[in-house]
Amino acid sequence: MCDDVDPYRLSIGSDATADADLLPSTTYADIFNYLVLTTNFVTHEEMKAYKALEAHNFFTSGWVKGIAVKQLPSKRVIVLSEVNHSQRLRDPPLKTWIWACADGSIITAHCTCMAGVGEACSHVGATLFAVDTAVRIRDAKPCTENDNIWLPAHNPRAEYKRLRDIDFSSSKRKRYGQCPSLVAVRKMSLTSLHQAILCRLHLQRRARTLLLQS
Repeated sequence: MCDDVDPYRLSIGSDATADADLLPSTTYADIFNYLVLTTNFVTHEEMKAYKALEAHNFFTSGWVKGIAVKQLPSKRVIVLSEVNHSQRLRDPPLKTWIWACADGSIITAHCTCMAGVGEACSHVGATLFAVDTAVRIRDAKPCTENDNIWLPAHNPRAEYKRLRDIDFSSSKRKRYGQCPSLVAVRKMSLTSLHQAILCRLHLQRRARTLLLQS
């Protein structure tokens, strides 16, 4: 029992959902901890060459299917899957379940095969590799694929103004006021002062033109 829930009584669709966002954040480190340190199903040396494992071969061969997740009140999850037999393809697929924390750490797992009673088998390992791959694809999704990512930010303080009420002065101009201070004028050369006056006249003409066009 997993938090008073029997995984073998769960059915995909009614009790568990195929929502990748609910998958535990299982990584290679979590798979290593469970298969090597917790269950001793494979050795450290075998896990170094994990792509040669029968479990990884089951996954890459497409034997894992029907992955679904049941979220528990304790924030732990039960991952369900079906894995085809490697030799008897016409037989019904084996049922595998994994009990894991949301951070990806594996608590325990079972399978309906003979070896699955020992909490680890190649079918459990194949499901773990499938979850790891699904999580990496999920987390690598670009932000533009999320809902409403292109919508502009809501700003309730934005107000409409008449054109004549809009200030077209630059931010630098606003820091010193509409007109240069006397101290600023004394420090400015004639050329700079002339340019400042022309700039202000240009802004006034632009504002007047826009006002007439509105």
